[in-house]
Amino acid sequence: MNNWNNQKTIDQVLEFLKQDKIVLAQSDTILGLFGNLSFAAKQRLDNIKKRNLKPYIVLIQSVNSIAAFTDQFIDANMLHIMNRYWPGPLTIIFKAKSNLPDWMIGSQGTIALRIPKHEGLQKILQHFDGIFTTSANVSDHPVPNSYAEIDALILEQVDLIACPQDFVSDGPASTILDFSSGSMKIIRLGAVVVDSI
Repeated sequence: MNNWNNQKTIDQVLEFLKQDKIVLAQSDTILGLFGNLSFAAKQRLDNIKKRNLKPYIVLIQSVNSIAAFTDQFIDANMLHIMNRYWPGPLTIIFKAKSNLPDWMIGSQGTIALRIPKHEGLQKILQHFDGIFTTSANVSDHPVPNSYAEIDALILEQVDLIACPQDFVSDGPASTILDFSSGSMKIIRLGAVVVDSI
């Protein structure tokens, strides 16, 4: 059993992700599954989650990383929200760049991005343009709030666990906003209080 509190574990997570393996770990929001931005890793996540149509959120290191995923115009209001709540538990949906593969984007040609406020993930993201993330549950099953609540099927199928057995989540999932149409739309209420936006 590993945790994020040492460089050895961070190095191990990095190596597993580079090999398209799936990591279960705590984050700055809920317990998550993490994978490289590759078709192989996406297929692994689909198999573990038992889903294949819904796209995954992509974690990126900084606002500067956005250009790899969207060339959408970012207006002053959008930029204000991004600068205020990133890094943090806010996911934003953008219009995806036309050269991104179909398996990385949503059916509407969009991509969901988030910058985590988590030291371990930030160290990992220094080595990637981005990584996939999703909740550590089978699709349509309850999201676990602690290690003890994780489905046994999930634990059996992941390649590395970076979470202590006594872990309990201290926060909800990220709030999701959709900027892809050029205006702001709330998709999911979560850790960021929408009234403050």
